[in-house]
Amino acid sequence: VCYGGCGQSNDLAVLVALANNEPIERARADLLQRLPLDDPSLWEPNTNAPEARYVASGDDLRYQHGVAPKYMINRGFTPKTLKAWDVGWDPNLEAVVIPVREKPLGPVLALVRRVLKPTADQPKYENTPGLDKDALFGLEHVGHQSKYVAIVEGPLDAMWLWQCGVSAVALLGSSLTLGQADKIAKRFWTVYLLLDADKAGQVGVKRARRLLKRVDTRVVTLPPGRKDAQECTPQEIAE
Repeated sequence: VCYGGCGQSNDLAVLVALANNEPIERARADLLQRLPLDDPSLWEPNTNAPEARYVASGDDLRYQHGVAPKYMINRGFTPKTLKAWDVGWDPNLEAVVIPVREKPLGPVLALVRRVLKPTADQPKYENTPGLDKDALFGLEHVGHQSKYVAIVEGPLDAMWLWQCGVSAVALLGSSLTLGQADKIAKRFWTVYLLLDADKAGQVGVKRARRLLKRVDTRVVTLPPGRKDAQECTPQEIAE
């Protein structure tokens, strides 16, 4: 976390991305690869440091409800799933929009936008300001009777597992936060880590296992050639 005080963001990856003129996902992955995992102090919050807070306005949360491009259907999502997750469309960004909630019929905390045709310097995913870093995407779709949950990185991964009958939440990134870990440990007995099959995902798995010692944590290996859960077929998910 960056505490330089410029007011733009407290995310160090944002600074690195701007300095290197690269997508924030690449900057974050590079930073994660350089973290020494044997230093426990890295995982402790700095309670004395200031933290920038942003609040999403009403304009930030507006989008076309009930409208979704064929892109989502082509990826295997059914109209029932798109309706259940209130998927919509942002015509200005040309992006699929998925609201973030943590309670059924609860307020929209933020929006995740999947840009279909990002430019070279534009990330595929753009979140509205005010998105709590400790939010768990898809938590409102996990029944309270469920004793387990699968943890994935992206929103489409969580939606896909839900469509395949698997309870899942997304971190909206590869790095589990202390707040997210606390929410998970209080509610679930067993956790299946199903992060992306890349270096950032591997680092994310190591961090998650450190923070989830209070629960039964299991690491799932993706089938060969699959980089994330959404690339798996329903049969592969079942297996």
